[in-house]
Amino acid sequence: MNAKTMLAYGALVLLAVFALFYNLGDRLLWGDEAETALLAANITKFGVPKVTDGKNYITLMGRGHDSNKNHIWVWSPWLDEYVTAASFYLFGKSTFAARFPFVLIGLFSVLSLALIAHRIYRNHELTILVLLLCVTNVSFLLHARQCRYYAVVILAQIWLVYGYERLISGQLKRGGFYLVFALAVQFYCNYIVVLGNVLGLCISTVLVYRRNPRLLRSVLICLGGFAVLTIPWLVYAQPWHQSKHIGLHSFGTNIFYYLSEVHFHIVPLVLLLIPPIGYFLNWRRPLTHVATSAAKDTEILLWMLIPSQLLILGAAPGNYFRYIVLLVPVLILLASVILVYYLRPRVVRYLLIVVLCLSNVIAVFSAYPFRGLHTVSMPFVQFIREITSSYEDRLEDVVSYLRENAEPDESLFVFDPEFPLIFYSGMRVIDARFSKGLNVRDLPDWIFTESASGVFSYPPMQLPKPLLRYYKSVTLTVHDTPRNGCRPAPDVHTSFTSAKLTKMVIYKKVR
Repeated sequence: MNAKTMLAYGALVLLAVFALFYNLGDRLLWGDEAETALLAANITKFGVPKVTDGKNYITLMGRGHDSNKNHIWVWSPWLDEYVTAASFYLFGKSTFAARFPFVLIGLFSVLSLALIAHRIYRNHELTILVLLLCVTNVSFLLHARQCRYYAVVILAQIWLVYGYERLISGQLKRGGFYLVFALAVQFYCNYIVVLGNVLGLCISTVLVYRRNPRLLRSVLICLGGFAVLTIPWLVYAQPWHQSKHIGLHSFGTNIFYYLSEVHFHIVPLVLLLIPPIGYFLNWRRPLTHVATSAAKDTEILLWMLIPSQLLILGAAPGNYFRYIVLLVPVLILLASVILVYYLRPRVVRYLLIVVLCLSNVIAVFSAYPFRGLHTVSMPFVQFIREITSSYEDRLEDVVSYLRENAEPDESLFVFDPEFPLIFYSGMRVIDARFSKGLNVRDLPDWIFTESASGVFSYPPMQLPKPLLRYYKSVTLTVHDTPRNGCRPAPDVHTSFTSAKLTKMVIYKKVR
């Protein structure tokens, strides 16, 4: 390795550290992050993710729907909650501590992807390109900077690919360990995403069976080991009760959504057309530096993981970018192989790489007439501007007001879970959706006519006239930011503080 190569590696690693860690605690936790953080805080108290601490009840759909009779969370596995709890043990309860372990895992994902790419292909140009595409991928950066499982499933996806490559190369024990471990980690984060990987592994193994008959037996053993590791959760949480949310009624809509998100925010799908075109035009450069059978068979897995994930997610409830975030390393590795081994002229290749890293020009122009609201922009440049700017929103304004004018032992009535308000104020939040109503004998200290942190916007609640004499109205001036602005999904994420202000009416109980 020469000095220029070492300098390139060092610069990209430093860029990754900056993009992942800088100003990490500036934005307050939004709803999903706060849910994870509150369950993690309860783990530090009780050892398990209990949904109640005696003051507040953590629920999305009402008591008994996302927890069991022992008031323990069972709607989703607990791995990210335990990761967050470990951080709280070490650093205390804060916004930074909630996100820190996941950003650290995100950095390890970047390094792991580069290391594994080099071990498979033994090509510094390709490894540097993998690093570059990963570090400048805004979807990856936004999700890695969240107090959620996203960075964990990305890292597991990288090791899944490497485990499969090791199995192909004959290292059965090492490859099997990586494969089983990766699948189990993903299952204990979100079992929806692991199903597509299992399907992709099965299809790719069948496709290479003639070249590597032993691989089928090895993969089946790994899947058996993975199945055994899932039994504890399946018996305890009984997740099949959630199967009623699965269906094909939105299959086409979901597929189109995920293809669109991949195209505009991960890798332009037009790049995936280069290999079939190059096959007929004999563009591909030979892999003389590596065991070509292992590399080619690993590429088959990369290709199969994409449709496999889409098929499973097409039947999954809703459509959320977080479900395809594990495809980020798959598509980056695949795109890097395509660019390095199919585009021979260096000038063309390097120009295309610069455009891919700094803008969405290729995605926007190649999607006509299906580009929708997507316009030409420079996502990575905008991201750097975002993290180097201070961000304020409605939630932060309300939290600041409550810290100055309310006490932690007071109660708040609102039609929303308000997990962020629980996390930052420590107040008792009464979720009006599941409340029997207001009782004059036990009125809350505060009533919010609208949510401060809710993702969805509902018309402000009208306080019944008989109750008005017990309260005085307070009109807050807050930033008119989109309610889902801190979600990491690129299409809804808000980068900068809104200059527009709006009024928010709340009620304080008269003493």
